[in-house]
Amino acid sequence: MKRNLLLTVFICLGMALMAQQSVNSESPYRTESFDIDVVKNIKVETSGGAIQVKGGQQKGMVEMYVRANGWGDRKTKSEIQQILDEYYDINIRSQAGTLTATARRKNINWSNKTALNISFIVYSGNQVDADIRTSGGSVKVQDVEGVITGRTSGGSITVKIFPKILT
Repeated sequence: MKRNLLLTVFICLGMALMAQQSVNSESPYRTESFDIDVVKNIKVETSGGAIQVKGGQQKGMVEMYVRANGWGDRKTKSEIQQILDEYYDINIRSQAGTLTATARRKNINWSNKTALNISFIVYSGNQVDADIRTSGGSVKVQDVEGVITGRTSGGSITVKIFPKILT
């Protein structure tokens, strides 16, 4: 009995480590650059995906990650693009000092076969305000000195602010 329990625990740990490794090695589906000196406001919204804002960067960039939402459901890049085109509105733009990155489902009947996990990582300066919203994903903000508002309905919220060292 104890042996079976230990075996089960080790298998679960191994699966968790493999899943984490695949997320860390994943490359972005889409990348957009922006002028870091112009953007003072960030608005990011998605459903079912994580959002990270990493301040204090030298270059401004948005990375969008897309995965099929089902366990073991693998889709090709062209299949994902077809689902994005038909079932989602994706908006990544910088205008009038505001960077917007949103992924919203269109008002079309969709199913688990068309559900995608869409996550964003935003690399910005540290003097920005951020409005971050996700349902079902985690929110992580790092080294941002502006006003941060955020909401998630099923993930964790992590805020890391690194103090400036004066020399």
